[in-house]
Amino acid sequence: MPQTPPNPPVPQTPPNPPDAAPVDVHPGLAALAAGTHGAPHDVLGAHSSADGGTTWVRAWQPGA
Repeated sequence: MPQTPPNPPVPQTPPNPPDAAPVDVHPGLAALAAGTHGAPHDVLGAHSSADGGTTWVRAWQPGA
């Protein structure tokens, strides 16, 4: 019985080099990523279904 060849290795994403330039992130997005924004639905322009089961994100609202 022929053997199945092993799966190829999964490529790994290399870490950013230490001299990489920092990326400017909007404070609202940084707060969302950190889980510290007080009104994420306002920033994302999102709304939920009446039963709370589905959330739609319309657009990022940078001024919120």
